[in-house]
Amino acid sequence: MTFAPFTAHTNKIFIDLKILKVREVIKLNQLILTYDFLNNNLPTDLMTLFKLSSDIRSVNQTNSVVNNLFYIPKIQSSTYGNQSIRYKCAKLWNKMFKTGSIQVKADGAEKNRISLSKIRNVHNFKNALKRHFLHFYTVDVEVIYY
Repeated sequence: MTFAPFTAHTNKIFIDLKILKVREVIKLNQLILTYDFLNNNLPTDLMTLFKLSSDIRSVNQTNSVVNNLFYIPKIQSSTYGNQSIRYKCAKLWNKMFKTGSIQVKADGAEKNRISLSKIRNVHNFKNALKRHFLHFYTVDVEVIYY
């Protein structure tokens, strides 16, 4: 597709083509599922999949309320419980949005962060996540094998 040398580093190619790696595509879809839950855009059967931590905890935890963090369910089995979609999506969402915003540019300046409250629809959410993941391809450190 790009006629890059066989030994070329793939991160640059992904950035140039503006496509995500498979692991990030999975994360993107998990985050879109949780975003749809927050906006009541899921089918009725799936609306019971997640719970907000603000609905579970009786102690006033402003970070959970303000940032719409999810309750991490207790897992019954370390083999399968931590691989469930309920667990994986909640854990990923809380990790990504514990500050209420995601970084989309190289430096950590406030203007290079997108607040979740500023995102108006799933299309904008998806684009912001894609830019976020592509940004971290540039931050990856090249590994030297001996």
